[in-house]
Amino acid sequence: MRRDVRGAADVAAIIVIVPLAFGAVLVFVMFGRQGVAAEGVTQAAAVAARAASLERSAAAAQGAAHAAAVATLAAAGTSCTGGPSVSVSATTWDAGGVVDVTVTCHISGIASIGAADRTVSGSARSTIDSYRGYDR
Repeated sequence: MRRDVRGAADVAAIIVIVPLAFGAVLVFVMFGRQGVAAEGVTQAAAVAARAASLERSAAAAQGAAHAAAVATLAAAGTSCTGGPSVSVSATTWDAGGVVDVTVTCHISGIASIGAADRTVSGSARSTIDSYRGYDR
């Protein structure tokens, strides 16, 4: 009779432990996914800032930065809901000036575990190329 009680206790422990372990794994997956996405957005901002700094006008810089951010996020496997938002600013568009780029990405959560959506952003700066001609 003692053996039956022990087996029932083992089954009860498994019924409790397996779902808890599965939940813990899902939480680690969620945090890992969000961490990788945040890192990818920061990398995309750096690449976009460099691409913008190589352009000859502010208008061309905006297009180049957006294209570079989209390509970098796609290569990293990071998908933004509605696409990334790319903001480019420079105080003056002259050789040696500084371009600031901010990339913002809305990442959907893991609905099966109730994780909320999250918005991550990354910023980077790059010096405008001093060996190129510029449109004013």
